Amino acid sequence: MRRLVSCAISALALCASSQASATFSIVAVDLRDGSLGGAVASCVALDTIKQVYGAVPGHGAIMTQSYLLPRAHTDALVWLSAGQSPDSVVSQLTQGSYDADFELRQYAVVSPAGEIANFSGSGANAFTGHLAFEVRDPESQARRYVVAAQGNFLTGQAVLEGARQGFDGDACDLPARLLNALRAAGSAV
Repeated sequence: MRRLVSCAISALALCASSQASATFSIVAVDLRDGSLGGAVASCVALDTIKQVYGAVPGHGAIMTQSYLLPRAHTDALVWLSAGQSPDSVVSQLTQGSYDADFELRQYAVVSPAGEIANFSGSGANAFTGHLAFEVRDPESQARRYVVAAQGNFLTGQAVLEGARQGFDGDACDLPARLLNALRAAGSAV
């Protein structure tokens, strides 16, 4: 049974404890059951953060960030619902005919089948980057999770590597892994 893990977490406490101005997020799928989840930390308004993560159970999940284009979020969910692949969704979002300012944006899309697509535009605020990775089951070595981490206004690649290490830790379920990834990435900001 496929279920949606909607773990869209806003870690605004990060802003209160420092002068951080970063946005970073993680989106993942548990390949055992198709569960989708995402988490985001940012120092932008909560109304903006609510527009970053979106999911369509059984079809995929998306993160849209960096100079948000609200219709991109909505359209991506429609395209996922229609069965389009992550590559197709990101390709459409990054067409100049769709969005003349696409180089300002960041996207990550995952599917329950384990497909993943990322985009970090050259005009997004530096340091900007993304990282896609898999986590394997320690016993069977089968792919267990497919994950995308991305961010902008970061201090460097260490933030994304922190997200990877946090996600890959001891947690046993998707929501706990997402939280661990945010905590670890936040420690590197």
